[in-house]
Amino acid sequence: MRICCLRVWLGVIAILLCGMFDVHAAPSYRLVDLAGFQPDDINEQGQIAGVMPPRFGSPVAGLLQPGASAPTSIAFGTELWDGVRLNNYGQILSMSYGEPGGMLSQPFWTPDLPNGASGVISQATYLPVPGANLEGPIGPDIGEDGTILVNGWDFVGGGRQSYIWKPSTPNGATGSMTLFGGGGGTNVILNSINERGDIAGVDAKGAFVFIPTVPNGLAGVRYPLSATPMGLASSAAEINDVGQIVGATVVGNRRHAMFWNPQVPNGSTGVMTDLGLLPGRLQSRAVDVNNAGMVVGVADDNSTTSSSSANLINGLSFLWTSSGGMQNLGDLLDSTGAGWQLYGVRGINDRGQIVGIGSYDPDGPGGVPLEVRGFLLNPVPEPTTLGLVCSGFACCLAARRRQRR
Repeated sequence: MRICCLRVWLGVIAILLCGMFDVHAAPSYRLVDLAGFQPDDINEQGQIAGVMPPRFGSPVAGLLQPGASAPTSIAFGTELWDGVRLNNYGQILSMSYGEPGGMLSQPFWTPDLPNGASGVISQATYLPVPGANLEGPIGPDIGEDGTILVNGWDFVGGGRQSYIWKPSTPNGATGSMTLFGGGGGTNVILNSINERGDIAGVDAKGAFVFIPTVPNGLAGVRYPLSATPMGLASSAAEINDVGQIVGATVVGNRRHAMFWNPQVPNGSTGVMTDLGLLPGRLQSRAVDVNNAGMVVGVADDNSTTSSSSANLINGLSFLWTSSGGMQNLGDLLDSTGAGWQLYGVRGINDRGQIVGIGSYDPDGPGGVPLEVRGFLLNPVPEPTTLGLVCSGFACCLAARRRQRR
């Protein structure tokens, strides 16, 4: 009986794994329509953060809990032009700056309990600067311990200036801001931070990785990703917890998505790879990478680096893996993706769940106009399903081993 159980579970697992990993098998993603809620980020718990409608200029963020039918509204009190970011604790960072009491600051929301739905807004306030020479900062990322990256302009000395805000306690509401680099005629831009405090950014030598002397420390060394022409023309968008970095580089006069893989986890040297293009598209850029090295990004047909509305809507979202290469996400959907064009992928987590924005046209050209809507893509089978299958297999295997004893 137990041997029969084992054979059944082995067969089920084989079928499911073939469906997941064989690129020639059935579509591998199921689309969930998020309607007017437009997501910017998804964490490992499956929480989704984004901006409530209307998207542009809205001061209200949204937090969608796993399995919930609608997001919880979070009023930031300042317009969220640049969207939001989310960490695994459930903190949400506004990527646009605020000016409470005339002080420049980066607003962020912290849940009362980890990954909770209620919380409070706090401010990461900037260092006082002579002559108000820091203007227009953007917070591109928030680390797992609540560290916040900040970019701004030095209007006195010139150039892009970057800061790191460290909480007094992990995920705390108070902390201090430290100048990282740039300004005074130089440019340093920070874009992404991982769980050990490695930072991906851009300076005069192209994309770089900053590796702290101690995990999550402020002291460390900045390493260029590559001294090649590809490296000098590169920009880094995201870094995962093993130190892999994705972004874009310029090949000829076209922008191509790039992937940098360290020789050892969280290492300072590695290999940069051009991820190429989707058929019919002239350029591409990678926007996120999970800890399995799965990359998501956008390919479009504009020969410049413009991000105009027309260019975005003509874009196609892609998924890149080392085994499957670059694939159009729209080609990986089941019937739930009918009528959709996924032009604005935003993030992927370690479960393989993907979020972004797209256009939905229920009746094709003409008739009902298309709508801009948010989406969530769940792998087929979904992670929870695979977990149950593996648990059942483990139980049967354990029973068989007990029988042999």
